[in-house]
Amino acid sequence: MSWRKLLYQLGLFLGLLLFGYQLWQALWALVEHPGAISAPAYLIAAVVVDVLAYLCLILGWAALMQATGVRLAAAQVGQGYLLSFLPRYVPGSVWGYLSRSEWLAQSAGVSYRRSGVASALEVSFQVLTATIFGMFLISSPLLRMAGVALCIGAAIAAWRIPPKMSERSGQVSSDSVKLSLPWRYFFAILAIYSGFWYLHGLSTWLVALSISAGGTLNSFSAVPIFAASWLVGFLVVLVPSGLGVREWTLNYLLVANTGMSPDAASFIAVVVRLAIVIAELSLLLWAATRSASWLWGDRSKKDRPHVS
Repeated sequence: MSWRKLLYQLGLFLGLLLFGYQLWQALWALVEHPGAISAPAYLIAAVVVDVLAYLCLILGWAALMQATGVRLAAAQVGQGYLLSFLPRYVPGSVWGYLSRSEWLAQSAGVSYRRSGVASALEVSFQVLTATIFGMFLISSPLLRMAGVALCIGAAIAAWRIPPKMSERSGQVSSDSVKLSLPWRYFFAILAIYSGFWYLHGLSTWLVALSISAGGTLNSFSAVPIFAASWLVGFLVVLVPSGLGVREWTLNYLLVANTGMSPDAASFIAVVVRLAIVIAELSLLLWAATRSASWLWGDRSKKDRPHVS
């Protein structure tokens, strides 16, 4: 067994353990506050919305893979993304992207360079779109618009850099592939990630309604609050999946921007995490029951994706 495959399997195991730990922590917080959920239907709706948000995330990744010349089957996209990306819960975050690249290499014959470019674009678009939405928390309209314009410019630059670097290299091999990123994918991916952040904002609002603490919060005002909290958690790379940091930031922003009580905001932050974890768990169970062969790379040549 190669060291890459060994690390890949170890990462999956550790990621699953850390994912289970997050689920246990969130459930325990709920047990400690019996009766706090006054409207369970809203919480169920929040989980459903988070599932849709995950589907947006998966769709965005599939679009990025297609933009870099890899067309994956629908079953591959759903199962592979969810299972191979579990190691992102390991502190450092980068392990998740390395694990997914290894899975793509083993099961789909995709070069590390090509999957690396797709992962770099994915991170760039997630961070930049989260920053764009987070900018709406800035009270100054001038600074807000300047920040949004800067982020859009950075997104355009991120989209054009890989093809330019590919053209300058002048090499075509299995690990050095000339890339062409059509602009239609750029706008589609921006729209997909915009939908992703809106759905998470909507879920946050539904969680607030489930404990009758909606206040001045609504589905639109919750979007920049959630996006900013996600961004802070993402940037603190030593904490697995922003655990604790993201909740603290969400708590602070809810209190600062909606006038919500600290106790209510703190509980909402925990339940938001719980809803996300339950949504991911339901998708993971679906992926695991479909076929384990996608995870370990046991595929025939006829099932391999088209790579251009």
